[in-house]
Amino acid sequence: MVTLSGFPICDGIVFGKIYIYKRKIHTIDHYKVSDTDAEIDRFLEAKDAAVEELGGLYEQALAKTQAQEASIFSIHQMLLNDPYYLDTVNDLIKTQKLNAEAAVSIAEDSISQMFLELDDDYLKQRSVDVKDVSERVLAVLSHAQKKMDAPDEPSIIFADELSPSETLLLSGGNALAFVTEQGSANSHAAILAKTMNIPMVVGTRDLFDDDFENDHAVVDAFSGEIYIAPDADTIQFLIQKADELLCAEQSCCLK
Repeated sequence: MVTLSGFPICDGIVFGKIYIYKRKIHTIDHYKVSDTDAEIDRFLEAKDAAVEELGGLYEQALAKTQAQEASIFSIHQMLLNDPYYLDTVNDLIKTQKLNAEAAVSIAEDSISQMFLELDDDYLKQRSVDVKDVSERVLAVLSHAQKKMDAPDEPSIIFADELSPSETLLLSGGNALAFVTEQGSANSHAAILAKTMNIPMVVGTRDLFDDDFENDHAVVDAFSGEIYIAPDADTIQFLIQKADELLCAEQSCCLK
């Protein structure tokens, strides 16, 4: 048995098989363009398409959460329409004659790093949001397949970090719990998971030191402990703990 520790977000005790979520990586080509105005138009068309997609995610979130949490995707729409974001991408295309993909990628890195350097923990987490919206624009520009990898059976999902859109799209009936290596209670992903009543543990140390794909585990999202291939005594202890907590607090998530 291997025991990992992180920071619990949504209370719950979950038993299930581990699924490792692997994010699709976009390969970004950097090249010079001769018609910068046409390239800026290309970027703006992709940006508008991404904004429209986010409107669809807002409606999906509204069906699963409350308006306040669904508004995360409205905030993402505002990020894409923010003058600073638009000017950064447009200037890179105009002054350096970069293709739209390269300009978006550079702007993503620059702006997300700017948020990471802030002292406020809440604002630091906006770095993930900038990456999320930028990756959406890049997917449109590159005509990438939109379907994301997801488990085909009820699973505990391990990930390095989850964006709000990934959290929402993975939150179908097969998501028993989320366990991430990075992230915090202030992240939009954590807020969504908590509202959707999906147990989550973030900041989990040594999460990918071993290959846990398809192993069975128990997530104790009260204590933040994850037990890989738990022994019988551990399972019995956690069943008893879950029973006691369910009696004391009916909002506990037990799956």
